[in-house]
Amino acid sequence: MKLFLLALTLSSTVFSYELIKVQAVSSSQTTFVTRQGKKDGIIVGQKATFTSENMSFIAKAKNVSREYTQWESDSKNLRIPFQVGETLTYNQSEDHIWTLTPYETRKKYLKRYNYQEKRALLLRTSIAKALSSSVSGASADSEKSRGGFFFEGLYEFSLNERFLMAAGLRYEKETSNFDTTEFETYRSMLVAEITYIFKPLLKMDETRPFVSLGIGYGYSQTSATGYSGTGTAMLLPAVKIGMSTPLSDQFEFVTDLGMESLATLESADGTDDVRTTQLNGKVTFGIRKYY
Repeated sequence: MKLFLLALTLSSTVFSYELIKVQAVSSSQTTFVTRQGKKDGIIVGQKATFTSENMSFIAKAKNVSREYTQWESDSKNLRIPFQVGETLTYNQSEDHIWTLTPYETRKKYLKRYNYQEKRALLLRTSIAKALSSSVSGASADSEKSRGGFFFEGLYEFSLNERFLMAAGLRYEKETSNFDTTEFETYRSMLVAEITYIFKPLLKMDETRPFVSLGIGYGYSQTSATGYSGTGTAMLLPAVKIGMSTPLSDQFEFVTDLGMESLATLESADGTDDVRTTQLNGKVTFGIRKYY
């Protein structure tokens, strides 16, 4: 008797899956039509699970005729990702999606919706330009331009689903042009930042916006014809907003726009200390690798 019940259960599970084709998709991508209807036992309001090669979701029967059913997503904000003629796996169960779908779909679902501790290496480069600056001992209009580029390598780890902490090294080269000469400044700093990651902008897209707040402290060296000064540099604070886009399971492309306040105090033999404060705007590109 137990073997009979087990066989009956397994057979009902197997035959609860059907392969169907998408007959039509609305222009608003909020509903789709399949060739099943009242003759197949479908009624208005009935829910079912649909699975394609890369995603699954629960839909509800909106309109039902004898031969066809118009389905709408159970989530109001979800756009239908299917194409006309695409073959789907159909299941009438209302159980959790991950108990109904193939291994790869289940894996993607759990990865997106269940928090997992993450550790990553972030490499990025930035182009920066001073929006305003002030140099002790120099007139305000003597500086014509100031800008440069820098590289950063950061180790990141997640605090929870939304927050990331990072620490690492930053190396930069900056050029400042004055009326009579050109100065080159090199800085090496220890940096740290905290990042808040928002939910994906679109249901069908894993691109996530983020905001970050950072600080830094390190060594600075400025040189020009007849001058060489060394000292300290402090970054407090650095604020940015950006986007991270997955390229694969291990890699993400990161880009952001930011502003930062930087203060440098340098000294040279026989001269007074030179204090420089500046507000930089920057654009950054980088690659994040999870491990």
